[in-house]
Amino acid sequence: MNKYFWSAVSLSLVIIFFREPLFIEQVPVKNKSEMLRAIELTKQWKKIVNENKRRLGIPADSDSLEYAKLNNGEEDIIGDEYSILTTTLGSLEAKELSNNTAFSALMVKLISESDADTSKPVGIEASGSFPALTIQTMAALQSMNRKAVLISSLGASSHGANQPGALWIDMEGWLNKYGGCRYHSELITYGAEGDTAGGLIEEGKAELDNALTRNGKQVFIPKTIEMSIEKKLELFKGRNIGLLINIGGNQSALGYCSHAELLPNGLHKEIVTCDHKDRGVISRVSEIGIPFIHLLNLKNLAAKYSITDRSISSTHPIFMETKSIKWRVLISLLLISVLLFLFYRSKKSTTK
Repeated sequence: MNKYFWSAVSLSLVIIFFREPLFIEQVPVKNKSEMLRAIELTKQWKKIVNENKRRLGIPADSDSLEYAKLNNGEEDIIGDEYSILTTTLGSLEAKELSNNTAFSALMVKLISESDADTSKPVGIEASGSFPALTIQTMAALQSMNRKAVLISSLGASSHGANQPGALWIDMEGWLNKYGGCRYHSELITYGAEGDTAGGLIEEGKAELDNALTRNGKQVFIPKTIEMSIEKKLELFKGRNIGLLINIGGNQSALGYCSHAELLPNGLHKEIVTCDHKDRGVISRVSEIGIPFIHLLNLKNLAAKYSITDRSISSTHPIFMETKSIKWRVLISLLLISVLLFLFYRSKKSTTK
């Protein structure tokens, strides 16, 4: 057999054996059980929130009711388009998406992939704009039996926790009392402009104070946004967090860096640098080598992890990971080596 034959055989086998599907397979992730527990816990906690809202006569937004009907009646946490507590305009679509319980499984996945020291607590900075995401994050952490340091702000954008009587701090209290939630806010700010309720009307500020009183909580009112950033950093550093999770667009979290609002969503292990004097908590935590998870623009994140609807089967991509089939790799390498050897022998014999 001439050298052209062996060349053709070798090339064909290389192409066949090194096609990617032959060497990888999809297998369930190791923490699938934790992900499933987080989903179920999220459903329970969302139900508790809505039961308490109904008990207090706090109606759901009419648009959210219609949305729930389209999703088999699954209970969503959606606030009003506008109230005296609304800090900024927000997207109803984003708030609806944030209620997809698949995000609780995704949080388990991202927290695990962060490789953060499990003996260290996870820091959470949450605005009132995405209560469902905060619930899903806490459900993920509790399912993983992880400690957390929670900082929250009371203000909320459209369709967030912006209904009088049902602020984030109220929801947190209901979950502590009726849902067995182990986490509570260790530092609370007003949120809104300057983290001081700036921009809210007097009636709105009064309702924030009423919420604090009925939940037995105190608020930290910074004189400047820098003071808010430093206070939060002091708590996170003092508790030696190993991972930061940011939920929403609190000003102290993002700071005033020009690129802060463009920060990609999801897990960040690399250090994010910024030299702006008013850079936020996210940047400053990253600077000291702590990974973080950013949750704000959910549409891109949902697309990346195939979170497209409410039906999530046991074979959904979020529950699977790619694993190399090592024995196929070894056999392929052995066959290629043998063929190359035979080709070399054949070539050598024809030159004599």
